[in-house]
Amino acid sequence: MNGYETFYKGQPSGIMTSRATSWVIVVGHEALITKTDTLRDFTLSGDFREVAAGDNQQSVVRLIPLARLKNTKGVFVVPLPEMAES
Repeated sequence: MNGYETFYKGQPSGIMTSRATSWVIVVGHEALITKTDTLRDFTLSGDFREVAAGDNQQSVVRLIPLARLKNTKGVFVVPLPEMAES
């Protein structure tokens, strides 16, 4: 699961107000690359669970199953090399 903030103190925030054109989400040895509009639309579609989070539970975060996100049109999964431990 991955979570995306949609509201803070009742106002749109996070993925809803991001001015970034693209997002890169790194999980383990993979990077998921997508346009912000694609991630925003996916986050708002479906019946994803919302939870209170951060700053005295004043944020609303939608929990997104990574497997579903990986299989979404416009999301590109790039394998990353394993990093050697120092």
